[in-house]
Amino acid sequence: MSKILIILTVIFQLSFLSFSNVKFSSDSISIHFPNIIIASGNANFYNDEINIDADHFFYNTNDLQGSFKRNVKIHYEKSILSGEELFLNLKSKEISGKGNIILKTHGFNATSDNLIIRDYKLAYLKDNVKIKRNGSQISSNELIYNLETDTIISTQRVKLKFEQ
Repeated sequence: MSKILIILTVIFQLSFLSFSNVKFSSDSISIHFPNIIIASGNANFYNDEINIDADHFFYNTNDLQGSFKRNVKIHYEKSILSGEELFLNLKSKEISGKGNIILKTHGFNATSDNLIIRDYKLAYLKDNVKIKRNGSQISSNELIYNLETDTIISTQRVKLKFEQ
């Protein structure tokens, strides 16, 4: 019995070498050898560059891609991004998402229907974008936000609405 336990422990430890320095925790974790991790309940997934919380996640260690569902939050630099469903590609450093995307920074809040983040630096909020800041609201079809420099770039015409 102890030989089986030692062999399983060695296999488990070796399998973590292929996870690309990814760490994770959850109420329930299922590892399907050799390359699938499924977590649910207070799931946290992180490495040196990114930290993602979600109710559930699925991660494939072969292609370094994951999907995160329900109450997803990404903590990065000075921003918090949240949504119902986000997808991560560690190879390309891209994140995409859909469904009630919310971007919170120290200076404004923005919402959209879709999201693409490239190289963990530029966040593209698309479709039905609304930015709220200091009692006013700006609407646009697309918003580009630099996560590192904390700056907004909009490539579409905007419509300014003042709220009281």
